[in-house]
Formats: sequence, structure tokens, C-alpha cells
Amino acid sequence: MINVYEDSREFKAMGCHMAAWLYADEQFAAEPLAHAETLFNNEENRLSRFKADSELMRLNARAGEWIPVSDEIWELVQIGQELKGVTNGRFDFTLLRELQNAGYDQSFETMGMTRTQQPARSPKADSTPSRSQVLLHPDQQMVKLAAGTQLDFGGLAKGYTAQACRDFLHAFGPCLVDAGGDLTAGDGPGNWPGWPVAVSAPWGQAVDVGRIWLNNSTLATSGIDYRCWQQGNEQAHHIIDPTTGRPADTNLLTVSVLHADACTAEAWATATLVAGLDTGIALLEEQQIAAVLIDQDEQLHLTRPMKPLFQPAAEM
Repeated sequence: MINVYEDSREFKAMGCHMAAWLYADEQFAAEPLAHAETLFNNEENRLSRFKADSELMRLNARAGEWIPVSDEIWELVQIGQELKGVTNGRFDFTLLRELQNAGYDQSFETMGMTRTQQPARSPKADSTPSRSQVLLHPDQQMVKLAAGTQLDFGGLAKGYTAQACRDFLHAFGPCLVDAGGDLTAGDGPGNWPGWPVAVSAPWGQAVDVGRIWLNNSTLATSGIDYRCWQQGNEQAHHIIDPTTGRPADTNLLTVSVLHADACTAEAWATATLVAGLDTGIALLEEQQIAAVLIDQDEQLHLTRPMKPLFQPAAEM
């Protein structure tokens, strides 16, 4: 008789706490979960903007030249270009310079309180976004960045890797990958319709506002509630408005997007924060995307596709 049971593994990667769960034959569960950690570590070494020797930063350092790239970078650049177009530029993976100018120039876990001691950067120097351009040479799988263009895959890299990890684990049984709070699921365990995952309140309390069943899809959350810091007299965060090159002036706190594709979920979570509540909901519903939005007044909003999927906390 085969003993099917749940195993899990927790680890640090990409500046986040990661975890993976797998329902599988006890004899085979540990090795796939160890491989999942290795996969995340390998992609961090390739895609991190905080590692000077990563493939991403070597590409950024040679703007103006045609550079051969790995399959992973090649695919991410194409995904990023497509999602930038679909979101009308509200999601943009070419804003590393603007992110650094806003004060996010080292990993968040090492920033500590140092930002409170630094004066705000000159608005004149920071407010003009990059005139970014990314050229592709399909025949030779090469990328050329225009002068001033710097790539930052950020959440896109997390989503891309989490989905690759999910696809690998899926061969062994029902699985769930938690990439720093962004959840990517395979089949649900047992007879469940999916994995029961909570949407948490972003106001510093251990409170869930509701739950959905996650099955072969991703719930990606982006917000200005956590990765934020004081820059002189200004409050800054990591969501950059591409039209200004500055942290977005948004009336939203967090956006959680449900989608079958992890990168799409990541991009729309960011784009909706940039767009703001009313425009963001309109754009999501135009794309028929299920999402949970929490505004600065701590009010919960659901897009129409999310309403039949979302179980409010009061009903849990």
C-alpha cells in the first residue's frame, strides 16, 4: 500500500521566505522539494539585481550592446514586453534606475533604518522616467538595451520561478508554492477543490479578510504596505509609476490577482496599484480578471470575476 502524505520545505530565496508543499509517496517527497529550493536559488543567482555577477546585472552593465542571453532571460524579456503592452505601460520591468533613485538600491532586508537618515532625492533628478527600449534578436537569442535602460524582473522573476517549480512538483502530486506570499498551486489535495488560501488584511494585524480555493493558478499580491521606507521627509515604496518615475501616488494598499499564469497575476497586481481603485477595477474587469483590492480606507473591493470565488471572513 502506498502511503500518500503531505511534506513541506521552507527556505529563503529572492529576499523572501519561501515554502512548498507536496502530497506524494513518502519515499519520493523529500527529493522533489529539495529540488524546488535549488531551482529558486539558481534563478536568484541568474535574475537578482542585488548580485553584481548575476546574468541580469551583467546584461544591465552592457547597455547598447547585443548580448546573448539564457533561455530564462530571453523568455522573461518577452513576457515582460507583452505584459507591458497589455497593461498599457502600467507594468514596466525597465524601471530599475527609477527604483534605485527612490531609495530601493539594496535588498529590503538589509535596508533597516538607514533610509530614515538620508535626505530625499531631488525631484528634478528623479521625476523623468527612462526612455526605455529593449531590442530582441530572435535568430541569435540576443538582447540589446538602449542607453539608460535597466531591467528589474522583481515579482516577475518570482512568479516565473514559482510556476516552473509548481510544474516540476506537479508530476509528483498535488502541490503549492508560496513565493513570499504569492501562491502558485497545482491540483488540490485529496478531494478538495483546491488549496484553501487566505487573503490577509494589510494593516498590521493577523487578520484574514477572506479565502479562495486555489487550483492550478496563482494568487499574486502586491502592495505599498510592506516594502516602504522613509526617504527624508517623504514616504517611498517600491511600486513605481512609469509616467513619473516616482513611487506611485495610489489610493490602494494591496491588490491580489488570481490568474492561471503567474507572471500575468504579478504584472496586473502591480499595474492595478499604479492605476488606482476606479481605473484599476475597470481595467481588471475589461480583462475579466478576478482580483481583491483593499484601499487606503481599509475597504475591500472585488472584481466581478472574483465575487463567486471569494469567501468573506465572516463566512469562514
